[in-house]
Amino acid sequence: MQCCGCGAVARDKTPGDLDGIRIDCPHCGIYEVSGTVLDRFLRLTLPERAEVLARAKQRAAPGAMPLVDARCV
Repeated sequence: MQCCGCGAVARDKTPGDLDGIRIDCPHCGIYEVSGTVLDRFLRLTLPERAEVLARAKQRAAPGAMPLVDARCV
């Protein structure tokens, strides 16, 4: 799969019970995108997605996985 944040080759690490996706990208790291904003997030340009992902990383608690949700998009 491709990373939603940068377009690089990434791994899909989504558990079966997650409403959204979890991505493991060598460039962006591991992060989740909430199912409620996934479509809107994917409609952004790659530079816009990178900005949203950066906001998610800033909001994440130390050691926690970044989550792209409505607060970030």
